[in-house]
Amino acid sequence: MELIKNPYAIHDEQGESELTPLSFEIYSYIEKNQRARANDSNVLRGSAATLCVRRRWYQGKGYAGTPLAPRKIINFAQGDITEKNLAYYVKEGCVGPGKTYKRVTFGKVLGETEISGRIIPVYGQLESVFRVAPGKEVLCHFDGIGQRHDDSYDLLEFKSASNYGFQKFVKNEPLDYLNQAHAYMMTEMCKHFNVKKVNFVFLRKETSHIFSREYDYDHEIAKQVTIDYLLSIARDIPLRPYGPDSKGKLPWQCSYCPYVTKCWDAKKVYRNNKPQYYVDLPTGELNNLDHLY
Repeated sequence: MELIKNPYAIHDEQGESELTPLSFEIYSYIEKNQRARANDSNVLRGSAATLCVRRRWYQGKGYAGTPLAPRKIINFAQGDITEKNLAYYVKEGCVGPGKTYKRVTFGKVLGETEISGRIIPVYGQLESVFRVAPGKEVLCHFDGIGQRHDDSYDLLEFKSASNYGFQKFVKNEPLDYLNQAHAYMMTEMCKHFNVKKVNFVFLRKETSHIFSREYDYDHEIAKQVTIDYLLSIARDIPLRPYGPDSKGKLPWQCSYCPYVTKCWDAKKVYRNNKPQYYVDLPTGELNNLDHLY
């Protein structure tokens, strides 16, 4: 079988150098679909709360970023499917007398699918907004709301994670998704139900292990989330929230940012098949990097 040179490998740190014709056709379809959505400059959405505020500013101002490799878009789609499966399991397994919830509410049923011989419903997400400034609303889509037996309400969020991300969650290390959850908890719908807690349910993609953890609403996090949304639509570019270490290496957040080479005059290298970016540091100032931020 004749193989085709992989034109997407330049954007993919783990990409194969050659593809089969069928693989190329699938990737080409995904790439064209992504290109049609490339001009989306709306950063007032709940899912953006986890992103660097400077990255959001570049997107909101219409800057062109490095495109995602097609396989990463497939990976995101697989995550969406996994999370809809989790919604079904929570609905069926965690509701009723002696269970965690009295009732759970998801979005409308989008359709049905067959999994292991069983027909199950596919739930959409709930939709609501919160206002960050007069005439400026953040549109949020979240997985669900759970009513406990004491009639308190939780935000429900389902996530699929890599081994690394799952272990961080289990160990209760800092969680970027908390910013996103606070954006959701500030919406009109969550305020109506007086939601003051989020219950995250994580699934480990490689092994299908499940772990959940609850977090209370934090006014300081909510305040910073609101400020970051305002900074992302401001006239002037925000300060960088991240910077290089003493060797000039940028953090992982920068390595996966589509605007890293616009934000920094950085050089890209690969370590263990993963991209890393380095910047030149001024001589004699290795211990004082504040001026770079």
